[in-house]
Amino acid sequence: MGGKITKSMKKTIQLNKKSVSVYVGKSVKLKLLNTKKKVTWSSNKKKVATVSKKGVVKGKKQGKAIVTAKVNKKAYTCKVTVKQKSKKPAITTQPTKTPDVTSQSTQTPVPTIVPTPDVRMVTKLENRFYSCR
Repeated sequence: MGGKITKSMKKTIQLNKKSVSVYVGKSVKLKLLNTKKKVTWSSNKKKVATVSKKGVVKGKKQGKAIVTAKVNKKAYTCKVTVKQKSKKPAITTQPTKTPDVTSQSTQTPVPTIVPTPDVRMVTKLENRFYSCR
């Protein structure tokens, strides 16, 4: 079976991903499949995501951008979503009163509730913290 290679036998050129999510400061590599020709990469929003000559996309700022790979006068695009890094919840403590040793009362400790932006509720009970979502 020798002879010519027909169009149906050729593999089509395409990006390895049509859309991708990346966090601010992180990178992901895009590849243009089934070509050995030189690829030109670009981003439509360089403040949101940049792309290197080798197709490495880096998240710069939260938002959306389109990365384009051009080869043989054809353009192939990938939608890039840049997400903000998740912040760890800040656990704040409130000063507690020193127990009165001379007191004979046997009071049950009352939990202290401290709201934070990322955790709905932090409860302090017997010097231990519990977080509730």
